[in-house]
Amino acid sequence: MDSQTRFVAFGASRLDFELQSWVENPELRGQALDSLNSAIYKRFMAEGIEIPYSKHDLYINEIPKS
Repeated sequence: MDSQTRFVAFGASRLDFELQSWVENPELRGQALDSLNSAIYKRFMAEGIEIPYSKHDLYINEIPKS
């Protein structure tokens, strides 16, 4: 599998990268995607890199009476 990585942009709290990969047999696309994502996740964990996620706080001023 051939791959190419590009640094695409600066996000609000992130760096955006794009990974393009070519799979000879399109039927193996799902398996290749799983392998790539798993390898990236495991390497991030080993290096102590946290994946940011969106967090929202919800404040309820008043609970409606039923």
